[in-house]
Amino acid sequence: MSNSQTDDSAKRLEAEIENHQALNEIISLSLKDMPLEEKLDCVMEIMFKVSWLKLEHKGAIFLVNPGQKTLKLAGKRFISPEIKENCAQLEFGQCLCGLAAQTGRLVCKSGVDEDHTIIIGGMTDHGHLCQPLLYNGKVIGVLNFYVTAGYVLQSGEASFLESVANTLSGVIQRHYLERERNRLIQISELSPDFISMFKENGDILFCNEGGKKLIGFANNRSSETTPGNLQQCLTKDGWQKIQNEEIPILKKQSYISSESELLRSDGTLIPIMQTIMVHRDRTGHIDSYSLTARDIRQRRAAEQAARDLALLEQRFSNRVINSLPGVFFLLDDQCCIIRWNKNLERLIGSGCSTSLMNSRLTQFTAVDQHEKINKYLKSGGGEFEIYLRVNDGTEVPFLISFTPISEFSEDYISVIGIGMDISDRKAMERELEKRASIDKLTGLFNRSRIEEYAEQFMREGLRYKTLMCVVIFDIDHFKRINDKHGHDVGDQVLATISERILAVKRDTDILGRWGGEEFVLLVPHSNLNEVLKGVERIKGTISEKAIGIAGTITASFGVTLISAADDSFTTALKRADSALYKAKEGGRNRVESI
Repeated sequence: MSNSQTDDSAKRLEAEIENHQALNEIISLSLKDMPLEEKLDCVMEIMFKVSWLKLEHKGAIFLVNPGQKTLKLAGKRFISPEIKENCAQLEFGQCLCGLAAQTGRLVCKSGVDEDHTIIIGGMTDHGHLCQPLLYNGKVIGVLNFYVTAGYVLQSGEASFLESVANTLSGVIQRHYLERERNRLIQISELSPDFISMFKENGDILFCNEGGKKLIGFANNRSSETTPGNLQQCLTKDGWQKIQNEEIPILKKQSYISSESELLRSDGTLIPIMQTIMVHRDRTGHIDSYSLTARDIRQRRAAEQAARDLALLEQRFSNRVINSLPGVFFLLDDQCCIIRWNKNLERLIGSGCSTSLMNSRLTQFTAVDQHEKINKYLKSGGGEFEIYLRVNDGTEVPFLISFTPISEFSEDYISVIGIGMDISDRKAMERELEKRASIDKLTGLFNRSRIEEYAEQFMREGLRYKTLMCVVIFDIDHFKRINDKHGHDVGDQVLATISERILAVKRDTDILGRWGGEEFVLLVPHSNLNEVLKGVERIKGTISEKAIGIAGTITASFGVTLISAADDSFTTALKRADSALYKAKEGGRNRVESI
């Protein structure tokens, strides 16, 4: 063997050693706890140290954005800020890296040509080695190294770059899986459910602490504290069902749920509702499965209790609904009553235990409420006020809570109604409303209610072209009465005058106490002459008879006709007040108008 042959063999051996060292260093990165970007930077540093591979100490690694045909810049060493900015996101087919991603093949360029579509100002001529990263036949990224202009690909370089790419793809995929696994672990450790990840053969990759506790491994006295295979946690039939029925289905869909049983370490069984999900890698291939199992012993116990209750229903359920303080009824999908309690029967029934069967709820409500009730029933439930017509013909307000239930199937919807008689509450509301609008001393409307009526009458007047007069009056020398006889006598005067005016005014007129000894009378649908006659009659009624020790009382009146020119009630009232002032100036106990 010649010296040149010996030298070539030695160089090849050294290159092989370097290659293995580089690949081993890349593989070792998968075991290190560091961000993926740092791992990618380390890969480029490892490649720069391969002496026989004539690379510029400059490069980048791109990763495919999940679900897209785009690349994002992830790893980068010694590239300019302009390159980082312009190459942050690339479309498949764009520039050399995009071309490698699109074709799935190594792109080797010895200089800047028409394929190098991203050009930076001041860029010198150079070459590139763009090696796609493939995992299970799909591109997940691109490895990009700079080489000098005029670079020629040497024997063995392409195969080595492919080996590096395959190794790096495995590191990247492992990182993604570890990240997903860690996220799942963080979430699952908070759950009392049994949560595990497993391979298709049942080998368990992870089991949460709540799951171990549920199946008795957490407190197991043996050295085995984590089940190694899912078959240890399930009955034989349960595992065979997963293998033979559910895994084949999961190859076509993302998850499947069913009831099964967990096998505890002591041999006892726990009924569960389990959901099995399939997990795929970034290329779409199945990587593992996860099983989430919830202990349904309490649910099973509740179901059994429900079945027991159904057996005793004839003797027991009527006692339950009859013990309710209000009314109870069950409606079918046609709004017919199919069940009720004694309270409802006493209110609207005829005394016969079957008198309400298949009666429509709307039979016991006013016609104007039918549309409202039907709307309530279709709206998905809630609390509503409804008036029920009881046996004596009166209508009683009830607050009814409607709850839709699927008793037999999703297509057959029943509605439970539970209601309380709110007559007392309604009476209280009316009383509160009355107190809010009625003057306590005189029983007349208060100032705010008068203003509401006035605004209403003015709107009606504008719409229907009708007239309205406003009268303001007060008791003459009322302060003397309070000063001489006391406020209790003054209060008696106010109350007596209010009664006298109420007795003679028209039913359509609105009388209110404006404040102190002032009163306001609203006279809708009238003309000024008619109102003046009526006010004279009121004036006479006030003074025709003495009021106790206060003696004969008189009052002065100001009257005005509200016209379309009045922009508000306040404007008209000021005019009436001016007329009142004129009456007082004229000697009191008078009626003046403006």
